[in-house]
Amino acid sequence: MKRNLLLFFAMFLCAFVNAQEGGGTTFTYVEDKDNMTTWGTKQAETYDVAIKLADSYFVGKTITAISVPVVSSSKVTEYSIWLSKKLTLKSVSGKKVNSPDIQTVSVTPENDMIQITLAEPYTITEDGVFVGYSFKVKGTSSVSNYPVIVGLGKKAGAFYIHTSQTYSTSWSDRSQTYERVSAIEVTLQGGERANAATISEMEDACVKVGEAGFVDVAIANHGSNAISSVGYSYTLDGKTYTKDYELSEPIAAEFGKSVWVSLPLDAFDFKGEYEMTLSLDKVNGETNEEPSSMTGKLGIYSILAKHVPLVEEFTGLWCGYCPIAYVGLKEMSKLYPDDFIAVAYHYNDVMEIIYSSNWPLSVSGFPTSYLDRSKIVDVYSGNDSKNVFGFDKVWKSEFGKFAMGVVSAEANWNDNKPTQIDVKATMQFAQNISKANYGVSFVLVADGLTGTDANWWQTNYYGGDVTYKDSRGMEDFYNGGPYVKGLVFDHVAIAGSYLAGIAGSVPSTIEEAKEYTYSYSFDISTINKAVIQDTDKLHVVAVLVDRDANTVVNCCRTHIGKSSSGIEAAVANDAEVISEMYYDATGRAVSNPGNGIYLKKQVLKNGTTTTTKVVIK
Repeated sequence: MKRNLLLFFAMFLCAFVNAQEGGGTTFTYVEDKDNMTTWGTKQAETYDVAIKLADSYFVGKTITAISVPVVSSSKVTEYSIWLSKKLTLKSVSGKKVNSPDIQTVSVTPENDMIQITLAEPYTITEDGVFVGYSFKVKGTSSVSNYPVIVGLGKKAGAFYIHTSQTYSTSWSDRSQTYERVSAIEVTLQGGERANAATISEMEDACVKVGEAGFVDVAIANHGSNAISSVGYSYTLDGKTYTKDYELSEPIAAEFGKSVWVSLPLDAFDFKGEYEMTLSLDKVNGETNEEPSSMTGKLGIYSILAKHVPLVEEFTGLWCGYCPIAYVGLKEMSKLYPDDFIAVAYHYNDVMEIIYSSNWPLSVSGFPTSYLDRSKIVDVYSGNDSKNVFGFDKVWKSEFGKFAMGVVSAEANWNDNKPTQIDVKATMQFAQNISKANYGVSFVLVADGLTGTDANWWQTNYYGGDVTYKDSRGMEDFYNGGPYVKGLVFDHVAIAGSYLAGIAGSVPSTIEEAKEYTYSYSFDISTINKAVIQDTDKLHVVAVLVDRDANTVVNCCRTHIGKSSSGIEAAVANDAEVISEMYYDATGRAVSNPGNGIYLKKQVLKNGTTTTTKVVIK
């Protein structure tokens, strides 16, 4: 399937070039044609897919040709391309069927493309127009289950869907929900502008007082020339600043082709939060033929706190679908060893130290991953196809953004108590805040955990699944059986403070840039020795939490310094087991446990009692 995708993506690019050479302007909602994927309902049914051309730019232009990349499958047939003023459905034999009101043309795929030159070109009116295509899936397969070629993105009007079963009751724009856009491409004639650009999106900007900064904007090409430079102005607090900017790479001469750029801002000697209006005045040194402006916010602060995202993974060795998350964390750690911060909470296995009742979030299934406690994410695929590693793009989109607060931490072994780790967090905020409700929390995390007995085997549902045969990092699981042995687990949470932010750890009245500190201690002698395998592989994650929303403001990771001699011996001696007993689910003591799940209760030499869930296979 991967080879087929590459083939029709290559054909799509060729079709685009040919359309350009044939004259006119092409339009598609797809911004990155090298990063397209497929979408589908996994059902044998009829699909109707559409986009809407509603921007004022389109009014008066004539649609002369339409092309769409399609999957290569004998199970997908009966293609048609159509135009309609409205998306309407009519009842036929008790089913709601698409009913275009301008024109419909039956087409046969060639080289994984459907394309037509309209015998009757259509001129777009002020009401706009829907451009769509339909087809029938007659049977399911690994290809026909996902028969719609899409790009990545969220744009209004970019991905209307109706199907005969799954989405049968009405048309709906699914672009925002699925973060996908249709790959339909339209050729337009008439009224071309040579040098025209608009601001399609603009991020709020934050700069440090006295230092130059930048504002991130998405510039969309609305002209027939590629864009190599822009002239822009921005108005702030009644004063207008004018600048020019050379793009590192030109924006291609495709209508709607949008590229994010960082436009420089001047240094300011004052602080505060302001509205800023940015205007694109020139394109390629000429007056912009489609003047565009957008208003956003600019914050000027004495400190510039940059956000470090926190990934929290909820997993278990008994969970056959959890290996994909295991691999996702491994790949991210390889790519960003210094910046990627994750905490893995294990449930119902040998690494379950923090019980679910003490987790910072509740989950309904496994694996579940949260980014900054604000949204559920797939730590393997991100927004890409499920078998393609792509979470790095999601993570990078959050890393380095402005944060209201920053946290740093240091951790050291206590010289007088060899098994105690003392942690101190230091927090600063970008502005004065009254009635604040922030808190810091701490997680003791272990890397390099492994074991040889059955309690350390990872259940695996990916063995022999061809979908993951070539997936990055999935080799051990694709080639593995129902259990994979010998894995090494990182990011494992083995102890924690109150994880939703310790009450009183940050004052309710905050002064801008002032340092606030809070200290906490862990005693590893009270932790199950199964997860204290190498004290050099322990570290502490400090998390600055918005306690009202239970979301992560910022986080940091610190390794443990000033390691005293005798720590390993102290841990070993204090953690020596002097008695051990197993209990079944009813609480009955079991002297010779068989296969099943048990609570293992151990009494240590130091008097501490530990209870751990174990699985005997």
